[in-house]
Amino acid sequence: MPANDSTSDFPDQTGVPVDGWTPAGDGYELRLDGTRLLCRNSNGRELKSVPKKIRESTVGQTLQAVRDWLVEHDKECLDTVESWLLAATPLPGRLIAELWPDPSWRMALENLVIADLTEPPTVGLLRGVDEEGRIGLIDLDAETVWFHPERVLIAHPVLLEELDEWRGLVADLGARQEIAQLARDVFLPPSDLTPEIATVIKYANARFDELQHATGLAQRHGFPVRAGWATCQVADTGSARQARYWLGADDPWSEAATGELVFVDADEEQVPLAQVGPIAWSEGIRMAELIYAGRSTDQEDA
Repeated sequence: MPANDSTSDFPDQTGVPVDGWTPAGDGYELRLDGTRLLCRNSNGRELKSVPKKIRESTVGQTLQAVRDWLVEHDKECLDTVESWLLAATPLPGRLIAELWPDPSWRMALENLVIADLTEPPTVGLLRGVDEEGRIGLIDLDAETVWFHPERVLIAHPVLLEELDEWRGLVADLGARQEIAQLARDVFLPPSDLTPEIATVIKYANARFDELQHATGLAQRHGFPVRAGWATCQVADTGSARQARYWLGADDPWSEAATGELVFVDADEEQVPLAQVGPIAWSEGIRMAELIYAGRSTDQEDA
């Protein structure tokens, strides 16, 4: 049975920074503050910038390599956790406990709404892991629950019936989500979809002065562009789905107009909209909305 405690019972699980000053020659010392390389002189005064010869020293290059690895590791953790969200991937409960000590994984996971896959499910904000490997959640009543779940799921917001309440809880706690989960725009499929409808045309004919503006916008939002389509890979009810929004495949500097939004399966066969599940639908529409919003200003004002 889960054990209930107060929200103040979470242990201090802040990451241990690399904060020791390391001699770097000529009386200078270097250290990493997160991903910032800091330097102080022989008098102990911290400098506004790192002198070139110290930055290029063996110690400087080593710390910069560590910094670059940390930046890449942060990104890999964030991308992986977001992929779990989009794919609705069930995770072993013990995996959360094993990843938690790593500050990069903890940053990506902390304060996400997760659910264990037992009946009835326990749902809450992920706030900690204790010394026994129990996962600590805060529910909508602001009660803390500690338990050993067998499997958990990072909940996509379109599946949360009390989405506004979860958003309110995060705000009340002053919590931060590094993954756009609760702040994510969600879109529900219309109830009148018929089996023969296979395309969404609402976002067609958005004009861009240059095709590269549209493709660059898609890539900045995290949507790969392949053969003229902005794409978003998700999984819905166990089936792979890819949303595709046509941007164009002509000269990158030529004017472009968007086309239809479609969904395809793992065999790249087009899927009728009535067979598209809620996560795939929400993410596909979200992609189209984000790109469509960047269309030509002249068109917006027309």
